[in-house]
Amino acid sequence: MIRAYMNLSPSNYGANPHVIVRDVASGCAYPADYVLNTLQIVTAKASTGSPWLDQVQFEAHHRYENDYLPKLCNASRPSSNSLRWSRLPEYVPATNPNASYIVAAVPAGLPDTLAAAREVMRIRIRIPTAPPTPCTSGCTRSGNEQARYTSLSFSDPGGYTKVSLADTAFTKDPNGYATLIVGTGAAIPKWITPANGYTFLDLTAVEGYQQLSLLSLRHIIPGNGFTCAGQYVPYRTSVDTPVGSLLGDYTPVVDYPLASSLPKKASALVGLSACGVYPAGEAGLLGQCGVFPEPPPTITSVVTQCTGPGCDQFVAQSNPPITILGGGFGTFPGGAPFTGTTSYIGLKDLTQNWRSGYDGTTCSFSISEWDNTRIQLVANVPNESGQCQIRSGDTIKVVVENPQTLLYATYKTQVQ
Repeated sequence: MIRAYMNLSPSNYGANPHVIVRDVASGCAYPADYVLNTLQIVTAKASTGSPWLDQVQFEAHHRYENDYLPKLCNASRPSSNSLRWSRLPEYVPATNPNASYIVAAVPAGLPDTLAAAREVMRIRIRIPTAPPTPCTSGCTRSGNEQARYTSLSFSDPGGYTKVSLADTAFTKDPNGYATLIVGTGAAIPKWITPANGYTFLDLTAVEGYQQLSLLSLRHIIPGNGFTCAGQYVPYRTSVDTPVGSLLGDYTPVVDYPLASSLPKKASALVGLSACGVYPAGEAGLLGQCGVFPEPPPTITSVVTQCTGPGCDQFVAQSNPPITILGGGFGTFPGGAPFTGTTSYIGLKDLTQNWRSGYDGTTCSFSISEWDNTRIQLVANVPNESGQCQIRSGDTIKVVVENPQTLLYATYKTQVQ
């Protein structure tokens, strides 16, 4: 009997955790590259499952998220950071739905350039606290850990992860600060050791390291109250704001010092934090970064999922997926995805006189995306008690409040 299970180890492929296959009879375990376990089907072929997808729809989603929707930034990156870090679009194939991905593009040929100049890539970062996993004899969990798991990955232009470091791989000081030295050929001083506060990665030991093109920071399941996680950065938006980083010191700060100039002891790099604090204004487009005056909220359409192409109606159904279009919506402070009730968005059935999504109501929302011009959610109606039923002919009122300006917009539509 063969059993597959997920192992969140430093070794992973693409954006997904590595998979371990265990022979239950013998107890032997071994890695299965690109194993897919879906509907009790176990295979070593990465292409398994592809025929199940609607390729036209797949490509349309991918192009819409990556090519059509704008990339945004509230401020230029600080001079101390050689790379710009931004959250990926919402729709990225093969990503973990419980994780956020904050990425930075690497200049072409950087490994060879650094080696020729006798320089190294230095990455200074604060690592969130994580629960010991697995929790075996003698281990304890406080319940106040900041994230389930954190990793930093190095990828090539094809999106293949060359190497990935888990949170446990970093040498950290008591406050979680770490200094990673990435070698690409320069002579590394003998004092670059864990005893001196350093973590060292010899990238030259990785096949194809010269093709490095992307760094990716992944946070999985942040703890309650830890607002420095990538989940709190809006999709397609850089982490930098005029008052600091949305990730605070958990942002990887990259520079390229001479290897011989590295200090004998690593020290914490403490920067400006804007964790969970969003600018009161509209982010500029990439290349024209800044915070610009935001127009009052407006709602131009509210539609649900329906069968016909180009549907522009609100159709009666249970748990309707709803898209709200308009402008001036601001940034949702809880980050997305979010499930629950909030004071910033709500739906009211004026015919039956029930409300959903608002604080204090029994029927909640599951928000998958909140952009300045678009909100996508599922209204969890009717709920477990059968409340909040949507019927054809009802009049629905939608209210959206900008969390930063506290201005709001309303929209009424009739259920079909």
